[in-house]
Amino acid sequence: MVREINEDDETYEVPAFVRTMNCVQGMKKIPTGSVDVVVTSPPYNLGKKYGKYMDRRDQKEYLNWCQQWAIQVRRVLKENGSFFLNLGSRNMANTWTAGIKRNI
Repeated sequence: MVREINEDDETYEVPAFVRTMNCVQGMKKIPTGSVDVVVTSPPYNLGKKYGKYMDRRDQKEYLNWCQQWAIQVRRVLKENGSFFLNLGSRNMANTWTAGIKRNI
């Protein structure tokens, strides 16, 4: 449960879940149309050192991976759900949207 404060400064608890797992595999376990909000900042494929994720793939492989998670995000979101995507730079945003927008 997560505490929430409304506009009248009343506090109450709402159910919320934070999942920490491979995003594509994890989202496959979530029912279609059941998520209110997705917030993500995926790796930018710039060679940054993460724990287990390899952040240096060729562009085609990277965009394929992005397409896989983007399809799952679209599937799990409620019809009126919100999706917040943080991208690193203008060049990264152009690369991502050019490769993914065509396919979802």
